[in-house]
Amino acid sequence: MFKQLFRYGRAGLGGALQQAVNEWLLLVLPVLTGGGILYWYTTRRLTWWSGILPLALLIAWGLYSLLPGAQKRVQKWSVLAKREIRRDYLQGLFSPQMTASGDLTSNKVIQRDLGGINRLDAFYGTFFPGLFASGLSYLLLLGLAIAWRSWLPLLPIACFLLMGVGMMLLQKISPNINRQYLQSFVQLGSRFLDDLGGMSTLVMYGAAKRYRERFAKDAEFFRGKTMALLKYQLQSLFILNGLVFAGMGAGAFVLWGPLQAGRLTLVQAGVLWLLLAQLLVAERQLGYFFHIVMSTRPALANIFRIIAAGQGTPGDETRGTFRGTIKTVHFHNAAFGYADGPRLWSGVSLTLQPGQLYGLVGENGTGKSTFAQVLRGQLALVQGKVTFDRRNAAAFSRADWLNHVGYLDDRPYLFSGTIAENIALGAADQPDWWVQVTKLGLCQFAADLPAGLQTQIGEDGRFLSPGQRQQIAFARLLLMHKDIYIFDEVTANIDAMNAQIIMAAIKQLSQRAIVLCITHEWRAIDQLDVIYFLADGQITSGTKRVLAVDNAAFRRLLDTQKELEAAG
Repeated sequence: MFKQLFRYGRAGLGGALQQAVNEWLLLVLPVLTGGGILYWYTTRRLTWWSGILPLALLIAWGLYSLLPGAQKRVQKWSVLAKREIRRDYLQGLFSPQMTASGDLTSNKVIQRDLGGINRLDAFYGTFFPGLFASGLSYLLLLGLAIAWRSWLPLLPIACFLLMGVGMMLLQKISPNINRQYLQSFVQLGSRFLDDLGGMSTLVMYGAAKRYRERFAKDAEFFRGKTMALLKYQLQSLFILNGLVFAGMGAGAFVLWGPLQAGRLTLVQAGVLWLLLAQLLVAERQLGYFFHIVMSTRPALANIFRIIAAGQGTPGDETRGTFRGTIKTVHFHNAAFGYADGPRLWSGVSLTLQPGQLYGLVGENGTGKSTFAQVLRGQLALVQGKVTFDRRNAAAFSRADWLNHVGYLDDRPYLFSGTIAENIALGAADQPDWWVQVTKLGLCQFAADLPAGLQTQIGEDGRFLSPGQRQQIAFARLLLMHKDIYIFDEVTANIDAMNAQIIMAAIKQLSQRAIVLCITHEWRAIDQLDVIYFLADGQITSGTKRVLAVDNAAFRRLLDTQKELEAAG
């Protein structure tokens, strides 16, 4: 996992090395200064290394720090790395694999993943430069110890090993602390967002008190996990500090004998001890920040899982291997079923072409949306195949599917901003986008609004009616100029007037593109040219008039829908 972190922000590695050198100077300067003082104390004079060198290094470090942009160069690695990780994460987040999985919620994305990316400053800005500086300091200690014949370099290694063993034992005593804390944090955030979104409903139904008690229970659970994490951190600091001070004491004991025997001078012993002390303090800091980095591992695991999901999707999702226009879709004896259940449908052979409006009709739960997922390339058949103009669709890349197949259901998402911004989301290179929309009679309600197309719609279009939101989403998809359009219950939750507008636009669209309308509403069924009726795992085709006469199940579906509408 940590190896993957080094793949990012490489353009800023120069700044990271500068920061490492800066930190190394901060470690070495006190040692040189202390050695210079001891040398002056024993000889009453100064040399170039005991007086001029520390002063020159201090001045050089100070002047460099004051240079314009110095701090920005030092932070460049962290900034670039987080930006690149966030970019790859968002690409994976919006990849078909993740959007279809339903695995992510807004609080998981915001609290766990994006929060975990922000915490990577501890790795890029502190842990790695500190590790590099400590390595240089240890090499200096090793060189001086060899020259002066001391065993002191073994102490930092022993302390480092003991720190690792201590942290491992502590982790075994308190297993999964970080994971449990993160889970409780996400759970509490999810509860808060859910209750906040449905607050008026809770008050209306008199359930506010019961849900408040549930929230208080989750808050208390989170408090307990927070205290457990703080206890773990305090125990970690106790181990780290204890070993640092024990190492300093052991270093003084190791140096005392050679100093008394005259094998080391006071200056040599002092320089070695000061360098050891600085190194142990740096190790303690590294141990603390290593703990912070390790605490982000659960978030990092999810972040890199999502990044991996988007690796197969090009950064520009309009680039695919297939450049032509799809004119025919054919299902050849197709069947689909999940591994743990029976087949939803089988023996399906049908053809879709521009010029007719096709409908996939059936009761809820018969597999209509699953059929759409197969046609979108998100699910694979267990038998048969799908071909696009005689090309096996299984050979299409993810970018090809996205480039040629458009999908809209009854729950489209709109972004905060204006009507125009949402409609033209993917049509920045189409100056006539509004002309294209008006030709299909869509979004004419904007003319009655004071600000027209510049009307702010709020988050997810909350200032508009469901029918107006659906018109905007339909127009947005239309401007992508797909070869195949799949509309999944797009008129299910909107009023009759908006449903009529959208169905009329779908009817026009079907003259130039392949359009499949998935529905069970009788008003939408009236507009279909060819109906594929899905029932009992089989598909029967025909017009509405023919199926209403020959197929009893289809006739019952129509009657049921009309009765439900009449009831209100």
